[in-house]
Order: sequence, then C-alpha cells, then structure tokens
Amino acid sequence: MLLKRLAVFTAIASCLSLAERAIPLLPPWFKPGLANCVTLYLAARGEYRLAFLVTVARGFAAALVFGGLFSPAHIFSLAGGLASVLVCIALCRFLSGCLSFYGVSVASAIMHAAAQLCMAALLFLSREAVLGIAPFMFAASVLTGLLSAAVARRIYIQAE
Repeated sequence: MLLKRLAVFTAIASCLSLAERAIPLLPPWFKPGLANCVTLYLAARGEYRLAFLVTVARGFAAALVFGGLFSPAHIFSLAGGLASVLVCIALCRFLSGCLSFYGVSVASAIMHAAAQLCMAALLFLSREAVLGIAPFMFAASVLTGLLSAAVARRIYIQAE
C-alpha cells in the first residue's frame, strides 16, 4: 500500500515540478515550488514517512528526466528538498497547533533556500556572492511558501 501511494504522490509531485519548468521568464534559480504542495499536504495529514520519500523520489525522478543525475542542479535540489521536508515534518508534527499551513510552508521554503545557499557556498560561490543573492532568494521563498500553502490548504480542505 505504501509503495502504491508513494508512486501516485511522486507522480503528482513530478508532474507539478515538470509543469513549473515550463513557466517562461523566471530566473533559473526561481521555481514556484508547486511540487512542495504535495509534501505539505502529506505532512499535514501526518504521513511523514511518505512526505519524506516523495520528496526524495521526486528529486531523483526530475534529475533522471532532465539528464542531470548527481549534477550540481540535482545536488542543490536534493539538499533544498531534504532540508525543506525535514522542517515541514518537524513543524507539522510538533507545532501543528501553533502554526498554520502558511507558517509551515514559508519556514520550509526558507529552509530550502538556506540549504541551497549553503551548497552554493560549499561548491561554487564566495561568501560575498552567497550573501548578495540571499535576500532575493529568501524574499522569493516567502512568496512561494505562501503560494504553496494556499494550494495545499485548499487540497487539504477538499480532501477532508
């Protein structure tokens, strides 16, 4: 049963990830994070293991489809996804009564950006370059976190 649900939710998240790559005129580092709606939905339902597995599987599926398995883009995506899902799970599990979908989603999106910035600093960029782009990435994270929360909340309410 877990494998079937993993396949279904990974397929949904992968399709959303693919769809957001087709949005024109976005900077290469900016993605709306639509696939994170799936993760947030699962974590909000208490399906923590499935949320984690879907995030990892989606990262590998996207890398395989776009021919970048273990490329820098895949490493950035995986680091951001893992950091994001772990924060999402922790907040949903331990602070669900204190934080709304919006709070969890924005915190997860900010952690995603922070992990990617850490990877950039470790692999490619100077500290000054990372600090220069950080405000833009964190501002974008707040916006995408709010968008993901709105979508995930709507799905959650409809599913209940």
